Amino acid sequence: MSFMVVGVRGHNPAYEVVALYGSTPAIDGSISVSEWSDAASVSFNNTEVFVKQDGINLYIGFNNSDDQFHDDDIIVVAIDVDHDGSLTPQADDVGLGVYRNGTVGEANVTGGTWGFREVSGWTAEVNSALDVWQVEFNITYSKVNVVAGVEKTMGVVFVRYRGLNASSPEMLSWPPGMEPSDPMGNPSTWGAITSAGYNWTRARLPGVAAGQFVHYEVYAVWNGGNDTELESWVGNQPNSGINVTVLSVANTTVTYQEVTYNSTGIVRDSTQDVDVETGSYSYEYLFIAANLTAGDIIYTRDNNTWINETAIASYLGQQLETNHLSTIANHSSISFIGLPYYFSATTSEDRCWHRQSGMLLEMKFEFQTNRFSGMDVLVGHFVLGAVVALSTPPVIPEFPSFLILPLFMVATLPPVIVYRRKCIGAPHAGPSPIPAWQTTQS
Repeated sequence: MSFMVVGVRGHNPAYEVVALYGSTPAIDGSISVSEWSDAASVSFNNTEVFVKQDGINLYIGFNNSDDQFHDDDIIVVAIDVDHDGSLTPQADDVGLGVYRNGTVGEANVTGGTWGFREVSGWTAEVNSALDVWQVEFNITYSKVNVVAGVEKTMGVVFVRYRGLNASSPEMLSWPPGMEPSDPMGNPSTWGAITSAGYNWTRARLPGVAAGQFVHYEVYAVWNGGNDTELESWVGNQPNSGINVTVLSVANTTVTYQEVTYNSTGIVRDSTQDVDVETGSYSYEYLFIAANLTAGDIIYTRDNNTWINETAIASYLGQQLETNHLSTIANHSSISFIGLPYYFSATTSEDRCWHRQSGMLLEMKFEFQTNRFSGMDVLVGHFVLGAVVALSTPPVIPEFPSFLILPLFMVATLPPVIVYRRKCIGAPHAGPSPIPAWQTTQS
């Protein structure tokens, strides 16, 4: 009886690269700092390799220092798609090659032997000069059986040949130590490529850091009706504001201090947490994940609330990239305690966040009510907003107040219908010193 061992599971554990989430590069063969600064990198023999993903494609860039030009210099990326780490090449292994003259080629394995096949599912471009040449790869997820949101590890080897068709070509590789005559012949010696912590998609991480500070100025208007309770909340409250200081950031959780005050003193001083991935612990929406874009859900706890629009808006005298959420909700209830009582309300909210940091820039809250109790009809219109004002925090009186300014109101009535709308026009522009995400409270 005889049998053949075709492989073992795993790769060289000392060599692993994580495909970070990053911006989508232009695949033109030119490695620029602005496009690849958000990528992971590994280096070998005057070659630097950059790796990242954007939730749709895998991107790999090579920057090769080489003052000896050969048309047949070549870069090869070989991937063990199933991560089986076999001792010999298997049918799931794929090799993607780019020559210095721009020619591309693809190879797969049949019967344990590499052979060329038609190029599909990826593109690459080359930029070559006298002393350097660069390559950019765009590899679709379907090419390597990656599903966005599902963690996957693959084997990988980066190979660089200098003068492939010369009598004795120089072979360089990551991981190092590949067999010069057959560097792709033993996948169990390759390194690994993962997207650990990102799951091959956008990372939902905070964009703020401990010590960063923002001051919100509060304004409120009560129009119509004779609801003295609501008027007492918002009327006659000059110099109202909220100071927010980031205390710490740990993984996806931001811990912050929130101080609410008016002319009579501090009305609330609290320390709170928010998980920018799930939205747990807080309903204030002060912080969301950084670098979200239109169509992304705001928190994973609620798949029905998403960014309506990503746009450039004017804040603090600057043109900033912002994320907008705009909602309209209708509520109603009927009570028969004593006289029949009918209540209906419409609330609309507009929130804008700085896309890069995920910090709230502005919130507008509009509340309209119609109440019918016997023969009484009350109609109210309530507007509450916050505008970023980044300067030295106002001096807060030392004595406290029992009046609480409800900047972040949470509707507790049962929602009947919820609509979402797109923000139209530029958001309200606040005062203009410097951005909150660059300001540290002294």
